[in-house]
Amino acid sequence: MAWKIPGADQYTVWNTDSSGNFITDVIGAVSGTSIALERLEPSFQQDLNGDGTIGVAGTMIEAFGSTSLIQNGSNFYMSNTGKRDRGGADV
Repeated sequence: MAWKIPGADQYTVWNTDSSGNFITDVIGAVSGTSIALERLEPSFQQDLNGDGTIGVAGTMIEAFGSTSLIQNGSNFYMSNTGKRDRGGADV
């Protein structure tokens, strides 16, 4: 269960049992730009923080072939761009 704290850029995520009862606090109170929150967005299939992206949003620093270097804050990630060209068709 994900919660947005009203009037603040603060979010928290809870694990609950099958009845919706609180079990654990997954990430504590974090800002909307927290990577911890953004990494959980795909499991909810929602853009929880309203940044227009489901999952970690980043800036592409470099791309070579099918590999990209992505920066998010002070973190860097290698990513497969997911497309290759074979005779003009994506595979």
